[in-house]
Amino acid sequence: MLVNNTKGMAFGHTWTPNSKIVNDVRYAFVRQGYSNRGVGSTGPDPTGDGDWVNFRDYSQPTAWQNRSTMVNVPVQDITDNLSWIKGEHTISAGADWLNVENNRSSDANSYSSTGTDAAYLSGSLPDPATLVIPLSAEVFQIPTPSPTP
Repeated sequence: MLVNNTKGMAFGHTWTPNSKIVNDVRYAFVRQGYSNRGVGSTGPDPTGDGDWVNFRDYSQPTAWQNRSTMVNVPVQDITDNLSWIKGEHTISAGADWLNVENNRSSDANSYSSTGTDAAYLSGSLPDPATLVIPLSAEVFQIPTPSPTP
């Protein structure tokens, strides 16, 4: 679900201390914010990542969903322009400060998943000879102390 919560505001002030000097100050703040909310796999592949158990050879109990991604881009802008009139001449100077941040976050690594298949659901234990871990008697042997003279 795409959520947009973008907001903004701006204000300014023009100050004329006398007939020859004009100062104009402006401030603006715009915050672009949006998110794509959800939990589940990153695509329509039913064997993708998800916070559920995948049963191979069975139809999946859950539909495709998205992980949450949040984006927040605050922008601040301050401008100041000063004009001074001296006889036939006008002198103008100004400054502009712009601050942009790009904040992003995701909860894609916050969920775990697992998988199984029909062999583990049959009710019988697997044959130890087929396991990857070798089960030999040497692993479980307890060394006997040698007799002391």
